[in-house]
Amino acid sequence: MTAPARLRAILSLALATVVTTGLTASATASATSANTTTKTADQTVTVDVATMSDSELAAIDPAAKLDPPQYKIRVAIAKKAITQIGQGEHPSQCGGKANCYPKAYKLKSKNIARPAEWCGVFVNWAWTQGGADKRPSMKGKGVDQGHWATYWQKWGKKVKRWHKTPNIGDAIVYGNYPDSTHVGVVVGLKYNKKGKVVQVRTVEGNVGDQVTDKKWRKIGNLTGRGFKASGFVSPVAGG
Repeated sequence: MTAPARLRAILSLALATVVTTGLTASATASATSANTTTKTADQTVTVDVATMSDSELAAIDPAAKLDPPQYKIRVAIAKKAITQIGQGEHPSQCGGKANCYPKAYKLKSKNIARPAEWCGVFVNWAWTQGGADKRPSMKGKGVDQGHWATYWQKWGKKVKRWHKTPNIGDAIVYGNYPDSTHVGVVVGLKYNKKGKVVQVRTVEGNVGDQVTDKKWRKIGNLTGRGFKASGFVSPVAGG
């Protein structure tokens, strides 16, 4: 069974458990309770790192059962991104220049520019702090390094981590290489009863000069800097 098929099968089992539990409770409840149970059975499954504990995430997210060690890193990446919501630029630290993002995101690396357009810098920081072993190189200038948002797409394809269905901790890429666009971090997902992702929550750097929670958006309405999301890159850990 392929990974996507296993994901759908696991999610179907989780949904069936929710429905069964609701129906059992309704058997001894009033007509009003029965109506509530029907609504519960139709609800989406929400996976939200910002509001759920590790144990809750592991229990409900089908991806957690496919590769538990990798999933822990995905959650760690999302958690790191969430802790930075509201962190903004400090022009006074860069001679009054714009794009002077929080110094910690530079990771004391000579290869990471500051000041610079920093959405890719933020994703690189979150991936590094979360435990991703491999990331796009931040060295150099131009379109073939991690400061350039859509290079994450090119790199993801190269290492076979590029895909169209998001997972927690993924980098979301807007537009296509070599466009100059935007990139962020996936921190929440909502699945429908068929196991399909219908809404995504992301945290993104360099939005309004700060790290911003983009809240829940329908997967077909994901846009950044005027470009639609083209896909997602999964973090690489343990090889």
